[in-house]
Amino acid sequence: DIPVTINRAILELKVGEVKYKIALIHKSRFNSFLNPVHSSWRELTLLYPDADIVVTAHTHIPGLMVYPYPKDNTITERILIKLGTLKNDIYQCSLFNPYDCSEIATPVVVFYPDRRKIIPFFRVEDAVQFLF
Repeated sequence: DIPVTINRAILELKVGEVKYKIALIHKSRFNSFLNPVHSSWRELTLLYPDADIVVTAHTHIPGLMVYPYPKDNTITERILIKLGTLKNDIYQCSLFNPYDCSEIATPVVVFYPDRRKIIPFFRVEDAVQFLF
């Protein structure tokens, strides 16, 4: 029962009593080599303004940002994520990788079940340490 999509999907996730909306996009036309999360930001502002999290991929350069997004006269935190594996080549590793090429950045978020709150982490280990 795993959904298969072509390039994009909307995931509505219920955690406890809170519903979260996640936009998942593999390849966005808004990629920027200057800012890895630019594509997520553009997808949020142009196509998915009600998403709590916007995830894009394709370029292999990971990124993570908490973005203050205005909605209904209040500022709502949105999480922008660019998934990436940092391809194992000299160019990508020397320019974009702050650690060994063998380490993979895996952004993780923790959802609160009793109120709308999302805490992002750039590494799984940090999220696990936060939970315990």
